[in-house]
Amino acid sequence: MRDNTIARYNPTSIKAEGENVFNEQLASSPLGLSFLDIIQASLTQTGLSYTDFATVYYMSYILLDLFGVNKETRKKVKFRNMQVDCYHSFFGSYCDCMVSDDEGMRLKSKTLYKLFNFNTKVYSIDEFIEKFDEAINNNKKSAREYFDEVLSDYITRQVTRVETKSGQSLTYLSTSYKYFGYFNCMIERKSKDETVIILHKNNDLKQPILAKELEIITNRIVRVFNDMGATFTLFDEAVEIPLLKADNWNRFLTLNDADVCLTRFKDTPMLCLWIKLKQPILQNKN
Repeated sequence: MRDNTIARYNPTSIKAEGENVFNEQLASSPLGLSFLDIIQASLTQTGLSYTDFATVYYMSYILLDLFGVNKETRKKVKFRNMQVDCYHSFFGSYCDCMVSDDEGMRLKSKTLYKLFNFNTKVYSIDEFIEKFDEAINNNKKSAREYFDEVLSDYITRQVTRVETKSGQSLTYLSTSYKYFGYFNCMIERKSKDETVIILHKNNDLKQPILAKELEIITNRIVRVFNDMGATFTLFDEAVEIPLLKADNWNRFLTLNDADVCLTRFKDTPMLCLWIKLKQPILQNKN
């Protein structure tokens, strides 16, 4: 079946390798559709929902192999095994990293994470061991170390784009760090009366934030805040999930030179940490 599909619909053997943009390249194949369009057409034809991302991911994973974009050897290709690998890959997309010694699953995961703009890193077991100490240390820095990283990128001020909304200027800045071991995006929100640095994670909005993720990040930042003199309690799911649903959840800390708040974007499944400056900080002008 796979050989016939490749011969008919991907005769030039378009593959996802390195920076190869296979999604658009497949539009030049006999089907005349990009990979994402093929997924949508396949789901429509089978009566499945394109709005259910788990289904979209499942179909994407299977068709990567069927079209030969990420092809595994015949000995390894068993439908049941591929289903199980797909489930691992899908749930791995909710994590900071996915670790496997299955080369085929790693390759498909890298392809789909890139296609759907997920930041999950994919490692073999040996690669993960090399990264483990680095990851642990990044999650155990002091408050000063974390805030120094934020200030470093804020002062360097590498602007990627600027927007103006409702009298506010939103300046998107390049980041060199994963702040607090989690946030990897920075926005400066400036109005007539205030300047706020907003940190968030580059999530795809199709992915709901998980309660365990909330707990881990909240507790990490609570410990940082408490080291600075706060007395916050650790995350209590029974108490805090209702507050999150009501958009009435945060951890707020007042400092001499800034107010800091861990909260969630309204109507968006993303955590953010905002830092409201009480005094301007001198920045590079680029």
